[in-house]
Amino acid sequence: MGKLKLQENQIIIKEGLFKKVSLPLDSLRLLYLVSPGTFKWYVVTSSSQTEFYNLDALPEEIFKELLKELSEQLKKEKAHRLTGIKLCLAGYDNHSALISFKDLKLSKIDLFEKLLTYRKERLRELAEWLKNNPQVEIKGAALNKEGFRKGKNKFIDWKDVGAIQSETVNFNTSVLILPKGSSGGMFNLKRYKYSIQRIPEKKKEIYIAECNFWHSLAVPN
Repeated sequence: MGKLKLQENQIIIKEGLFKKVSLPLDSLRLLYLVSPGTFKWYVVTSSSQTEFYNLDALPEEIFKELLKELSEQLKKEKAHRLTGIKLCLAGYDNHSALISFKDLKLSKIDLFEKLLTYRKERLRELAEWLKNNPQVEIKGAALNKEGFRKGKNKFIDWKDVGAIQSETVNFNTSVLILPKGSSGGMFNLKRYKYSIQRIPEKKKEIYIAECNFWHSLAVPN
């Protein structure tokens, strides 16, 4: 079976010997494609940095074509083009998971078909949820449609954000929310002003996707 299993509308992800995460495919808040810069497709442009794409925000036809392309590539014996590509999934109950395309191939499940089947349900629930001006809290930071807040006095409007990136220093991984015109370099002492700190390195893409989601609501591509 591998690390992944489909059970009706659920995907079950095995994380370690005893831990499993179950996510409903008809009730996902986040569905992101995490792509390295080596991947090229007519929807996804190549870059030297890892890119994050909100799949459910794509137009219907492009969504279908992309899933079809990824499914075909996955079936190839040597799917070298998919190296490093992952899916980031998160529900409304704070459960989340990263699924590598290597695990998808080994598990031999047709996740893409299920994602397409339940897309309308996901979009309907997300639209209703956003009507109530929700926010998500992560490690002392609050994210909503207006911006990123940390503590009482640290707030930045998404429209003033220039970059969202991760950084690992002395085994401590952080996601940095950088204002326009600023640098995330080591000598920028203010780079932690708007940040989510001490997160698991292997799950940093989930935190970046979360920030990207809220940023995209305020600043659509």
